[in-house]
Amino acid sequence: MKNNMRNILTELESTNKMRYEVGGRGGYCKVPAAAVLTALNIPEKYTDMCPEYIGAGCNYLGGGLRGSIFCTAGFQEHGIPKTYAARLNRFAQLLKTRYEELENGLNDETDQDGETNWEAMGTRLSRQAGVVSAY
Repeated sequence: MKNNMRNILTELESTNKMRYEVGGRGGYCKVPAAAVLTALNIPEKYTDMCPEYIGAGCNYLGGGLRGSIFCTAGFQEHGIPKTYAARLNRFAQLLKTRYEELENGLNDETDQDGETNWEAMGTRLSRQAGVVSAY
């Protein structure tokens, strides 16, 4: 199922259903819930129980540091049956992974000049500590 989910995400991204903005001050990647439910073969009637988008992102902590990557979760608490909620949660976790992939060179240990990328180091340590927000 994991590879199948990755294929579904790739398809949604290639058909421009996924929206993303990723930068040194945080960002997001998200897909309209209706498109995700359709792709995961979840009945359309559960669309109203989902947020408008299912996605992942991170907050800007300040000083060039980004916080932990978080994702949409808790679908079962909104009345979606357990099996469908589990599928949605797995997809949201995959979006979390995809967000980190989209960060590209932001996490490189050195910058273009070969100098230490202090923002990447600080972000990595902030994430290891589980810091999501500075506020």
